[in-house]
Amino acid sequence: TDADLSYANDIETLIQNRCGQSCHAKNKTSPVLARNSGYDAIVGERSGQSPLNLVEPGDHKSSYLWHKVNGTHRGAGQGSGAKMPKNGSLAQSEIELIADWIDAGANP
Repeated sequence: TDADLSYANDIETLIQNRCGQSCHAKNKTSPVLARNSGYDAIVGERSGQSPLNLVEPGDHKSSYLWHKVNGTHRGAGQGSGAKMPKNGSLAQSEIELIADWIDAGANP
């Protein structure tokens, strides 16, 4: 069930595999999602590109991270920058997984 989704089991690996190699590894330009710092760095934390929080537990449409991977970030609170991941895009099922995790409370 969606309530069983967690950052550690479901989201961290997705971010590392799809986003970590290009931008979000510890030695890259945007390390905020790097392994072992990702959860605390994004849940309930304000985006640097938008007035939205990166992840607003319980509400993916108020979560800038979801808008960045969905490509709707420019309309979401005056967002900026490129859709993520920068070199390609997530599968619809991966975007839905992030939304489901956020909507279920963004569990660690």
